[in-house]
Amino acid sequence: MLKFIKKASIIAASASMLLISQASFAGKKTDDGLTEVKSGNFSVAYIREGYDFSQFTKVKFVEPHVKMKKNWRRDYNRSQKSLASRASESDVEGIVDNVKGIYRDVLETEFSKMGMPVVQESGADVLILLPALINLDIFQPDLNNASGSKNQIKQSGSATVYFELYNSATGEVLAKMAETKMLGEHRKSFQNSSAVIIDGDIKKELETWINQLHDNVIKTNANKT
Repeated sequence: MLKFIKKASIIAASASMLLISQASFAGKKTDDGLTEVKSGNFSVAYIREGYDFSQFTKVKFVEPHVKMKKNWRRDYNRSQKSLASRASESDVEGIVDNVKGIYRDVLETEFSKMGMPVVQESGADVLILLPALINLDIFQPDLNNASGSKNQIKQSGSATVYFELYNSATGEVLAKMAETKMLGEHRKSFQNSSAVIIDGDIKKELETWINQLHDNVIKTNANKT
């Protein structure tokens, strides 16, 4: 049986290499036969050239991979004046688990809107999606142990989205893409940092990325030979 579960280090390395390739190997193919293309607002995208995506009417996704920016907890705690406001390891785990939940909900909701129901089984009409959100940097997290006044923010953070698409019947990799964005870059004025604001920013960007994935990759490459 095909397995589409990668270690965190492999996913992070794959996304990093894809972004690096934008500058170093523009227009060339990856080792697994994908060709660089311009795809919506993705910073870099590689697709199996000429592949017909019209056969896929359903989607199956593996558990979203979410990883904080390297040394996020250390760097955040260095900026805190009191011990009480510092982030613990459990705080970091809570942030990651929360974002995974948002990711799952957005995937199910958005693909259902597109007419591609989320399923658990594989098949000739099922597209497998490996979704990741790495280098997640939350500027002012709303921690349970935080005290005092809330900081005002315009953007709540930044993150890199990374997607891989596979044919679930054959295991063939069909596409890889990545993009780094600020979270909440649409906001015009400062607001108090809160869990509601942060979660809303993450949800909004994930919705945008998933719709770009559908419109600029899956839909655009349907009926191609």
